[in-house]
Amino acid sequence: MNVYIFYTENMEAYLKLLQESVKRISHIRIIPLLYQNPHNHTNPGHTHDQNYMNLMVKRWEIHTDNVKDNLGKNIVILDSDCVFNPNYQDFCSIIEKNLQENDFCFQFDNNSGMSCNVNMGFSAVKCSHKTLSFYETWLTLIKNKPDLERRAGFPQLEWNDLLNENTEIKFKILPECFGYNSKDCRFYHALGQGKLRRLEMAFSSFEKTYEQNIMK
Repeated sequence: MNVYIFYTENMEAYLKLLQESVKRISHIRIIPLLYQNPHNHTNPGHTHDQNYMNLMVKRWEIHTDNVKDNLGKNIVILDSDCVFNPNYQDFCSIIEKNLQENDFCFQFDNNSGMSCNVNMGFSAVKCSHKTLSFYETWLTLIKNKPDLERRAGFPQLEWNDLLNENTEIKFKILPECFGYNSKDCRFYHALGQGKLRRLEMAFSSFEKTYEQNIMK
């Protein structure tokens, strides 16, 4: 399964760690998409910053093209600040199964501002004309939204609200083992501050358990 990663130069350390984390997992292909960001001071998670918001619009323009290029296939769109757990080899099969009956699968988000509790940092997409049209409608919405009307969380807030209004799109929010460092974690998505250090710690823990399991 193709996993698309939009990243800027200041996220290269995250990308390398993510790539390292999937080496033991079959059927996952990381496709990095480097964007030469003129605002190099833009930091991950600074959702209140206008430069960050503009970068997100560019990011989702590129991912909309990824959906268009993969019509008839299933793909994953993932933030770069993630690591996979090689102790579980069922990631792709679970995603494929859930996309049989759904257009999207997402990571759960407990942020009350997300009206559907959807975190777009993990988006599994059944690439179809229906999902492509949804992306294009949403892109038009966020491109035309004045800066003064953007809130921290843009454009995920708008995505959640559009999902909430749409009756044709079927989506599933995956259990917390998809994104959170639970006991049966499939991948860990670092949120908040100190991301890289927490990703390194999670990756090290996953690798240690994997080696222990091999020795049994």
